[in-house]
Amino acid sequence: MTCLKEDQRGIDRYHRISLAAVTAVMTKVSSSLALLITVPYLIAYLGTEEYGLWMTITSSIVMLGFVDFGIGSGLINEISAAHGRGEKRTPSKLVSTAFFLQVLIATILVVVFLVFYGYINWGAIYNIKTSSVASLAGPATAAVVICTAVNMPISIVQRVQAGYQEAYNSNIWAAVGSGLTIVAVILATKWKLSLVAIVAVVTAAPIFATLGSWYPLFIVKRPWLLPRLEQISKEASISLTRTGAAFVILQICGIVGLMADNLIIAHIIGVDEVTKYSVVQRLFLGTMIAQLFVSGFTPAFGESLARGDYIWANNALKKTLLGSTMLGIATALPLVIFGNEVIRWWVPGLGSCSPYLLLGFGLYVITSSYGCALTSFIHCGPLVRTQIPYQISATVAVIVLKILGCWMYGSMALPLAGFVGYLMFSLIPLTNLAFKSLKIGSAPIRVHT
Repeated sequence: MTCLKEDQRGIDRYHRISLAAVTAVMTKVSSSLALLITVPYLIAYLGTEEYGLWMTITSSIVMLGFVDFGIGSGLINEISAAHGRGEKRTPSKLVSTAFFLQVLIATILVVVFLVFYGYINWGAIYNIKTSSVASLAGPATAAVVICTAVNMPISIVQRVQAGYQEAYNSNIWAAVGSGLTIVAVILATKWKLSLVAIVAVVTAAPIFATLGSWYPLFIVKRPWLLPRLEQISKEASISLTRTGAAFVILQICGIVGLMADNLIIAHIIGVDEVTKYSVVQRLFLGTMIAQLFVSGFTPAFGESLARGDYIWANNALKKTLLGSTMLGIATALPLVIFGNEVIRWWVPGLGSCSPYLLLGFGLYVITSSYGCALTSFIHCGPLVRTQIPYQISATVAVIVLKILGCWMYGSMALPLAGFVGYLMFSLIPLTNLAFKSLKIGSAPIRVHT
């Protein structure tokens, strides 16, 4: 009887994962459509320097994603574990505590930013040469920072849905957000808005879609989870911050490793080069569909490990790694071969790119696809903390290799440097650790709570 129940749980997990994957593909299509429509539209309207400034600002602010202290990722972990244990009261305390912690952190972020805003030469930060464009750097940064802060507590709904293996709901609303982004770009350019206004409108558009997802979750389906002050718990706060402490380090490593590219290029070569590089980067990252199929595995792994069902986790991890790698190859190879033709069609006048740049991004997509599958497991078990030294080493190696490569060979060296660094210092050793932890006959893995 127990085996039948475990088998049914495994089937249910795959069912929810499939729903998450299907809706994630839908979201990816909508976001890719938004990119196809808005990128050439905005480059033509703003020009390469203003658009490059916007992309550099966005990259810089995304690097501040760690300021939530890993609370969002920790919440997914804790909810999936509580769900595996069949608890109902604990998630309510976790959600309320996480929400108000995010409000506090967002408020502090905005206050600190405003205090130092007037003392910073924003044009110099982004290496802007034209004075008229440099004057827009500060206000545009402020718009992105404020929108990012507002979104921090609102996006808690996505973490809750992910923790309950219901990410498909978040994906649907994310698709709505992509549609709002397209509308925002069209209206903003039609009304002849400035760079600062466009940045504010486009950055805020997806936030409204996220806010719309609150009603079906917190009002209709699970009203007991609606954040309330009286539900704030010291125990939940300790649990979230303890789990989140590991995630914040991992978030810093991931964000710095990826988003530092534009800053490195801007300072070594110039902000104009950021435009071409970011277009190629967005093209390749926009085709990374492998991560769409593994996103639902993280809470499923967390719930299964909380039940001690590590046999299912072992089999699921093998399938996920293989499938993700094959999808990565299938999506990257055509762009490596025909990338310049696609770019000339997508953004006419941008010019051809080095084949080494295309090859580097292709290898990056393949290793990232594998890494997404691996991360879906190691982020929900005891390896959350164990992997930290490896990820720090990989990030340091990648940054050093990217700086040296950009200085010696130009922007084409950056994705190749990322591929080599992460493969050697992160993916290979962490794969070994993951399967060692899941050897049949070892002690059941338990999620940190």
